[in-house]
Amino acid sequence: MGKRYLIDSNAIIDFFKETLPENGIQFLFNIDPIISIITFIEIFANVKAGEKEIRELQNFCSIATVYNVNIEIALGDY
Repeated sequence: MGKRYLIDSNAIIDFFKETLPENGIQFLFNIDPIISIITFIEIFANVKAGEKEIRELQNFCSIATVYNVNIEIALGDY
C-alpha cells in the first residue's frame, strides 16, 4: 500500500476558501481524502461559512474516510 496522509483542517479550509497554493491543491487531488473526527469537527466550526461552502464541505466529507482518534491513528497507522 502506498503512503497515506491524514489531511489537516487548515488545508481543507484553505482549499475551499481558494487560498491554498497550487502545489497544495495538486497534492490534495492526488491522494485519498482521509480526515480525523477532530478535523471533521473543526471544518464545520466556522460559523461564517455560507450555505454553498457548507454543502461543499459536506460533499467532501461524504467521500472522505473519517477516522476516530485513537493511539494507532495518532501514531500514523491508518
